[in-house]
Formats: sequence, structure tokens, C-alpha cells
Amino acid sequence: MPASLIQPNHRPRTNSVTAFSSGAALTHDRATFLLTAEHATILQLFNEYERRKYTLSVTHKVNLVRQTCVLLAWHSHVEEQLFYPAARAALHKQGQLIDEATVEHASCNALMAQLEVTPPDHPLFEARFKVLSDYVAMHFAEEEERLFPLIRQLGTLDLNALGDQMLSLQHALRDQAMAPGTH
Repeated sequence: MPASLIQPNHRPRTNSVTAFSSGAALTHDRATFLLTAEHATILQLFNEYERRKYTLSVTHKVNLVRQTCVLLAWHSHVEEQLFYPAARAALHKQGQLIDEATVEHASCNALMAQLEVTPPDHPLFEARFKVLSDYVAMHFAEEEERLFPLIRQLGTLDLNALGDQMLSLQHALRDQAMAPGTH
């Protein structure tokens, strides 16, 4: 994950970070609840961009794209560090879902890296962000419709303890990005 996405030049809006870090209402199956809440927040940012792209200033467009990519990078990092390894161990021979998700993450990371160096007035800037949005929506739907139900059905993971670990990592990523000298 690109370090510049973990340490943005600006601070993400508080209401978006709240969905990632509040821990409120996390009482049952905290792991998939947290990931699903993050999905909703990230999709909301993609939708906001799509709705407002013709009325936003270039600065606001860049900030919204950067904010979306930062939150997506944090989300991916937590999945790759904690959720996917635990899910792979629980799934045993059914780990192809994790393999597919890993490839999807790599594709999204490549698009985010391209966005980071693409000037906002370049014709491919919006095209890259739109393709990233489409990839992410497909990836989130697969997780919510296939992977999460399968993990819950197996019942071999303590999804509450895993969710607590994931939330702690989210807090650490947020705190790192908000630390003096990182924005």
C-alpha cells in the first residue's frame, strides 16, 4: 500500500472516519459489521463524486478522490493484515475467495497509484476513478454476498475478537495519518 495513501496531505473528513473507528453498535459479529460499514462509507464517497463531479472545483475533486483512496487503502490494509489470513485459515481448501480478493486488491492498488500521479485535468483521471469505483463495488458485493456469509456459517472464527483487532488497527492507521508532520 503506497505510504502516501496512509499519510495523506490532508485530513479525511471526520464523518467518514467515524464509520471506520467509532466502534458504536458493534455488538454482534464485529468483524463483518466493521467491514460492511466501511464498504458503505467508501461507496458513499464514490457516489458523492459521481453526483457532484460536474459542479466540484478541481481542488475539491482531488480532495474527494484522495479521501476515498485513503479510506480504501486503510480498509484494504486491515483486510490483508487481519481478516484475510484468519478467513483463509478458517476456509482451508475453499481459500479461492481470498485469492480472488487479493488479486482484486492488487488491481485497485494499481489504479490508486495511477490516480496519485495523474493530473486532475487529464482525461484518464475521471476514467480511472470510475473504473476503481466499479471494481470496488464488485469486490464489496462479492465479500458481502459470498465471503462473509460463508465465514459466519463456518462458525470457526471469533469474529468479535477479530473485529476488535481490526478496529485497533484502524485506530492506529488513523492516528498515524493524523500525527503532526504527516499532513
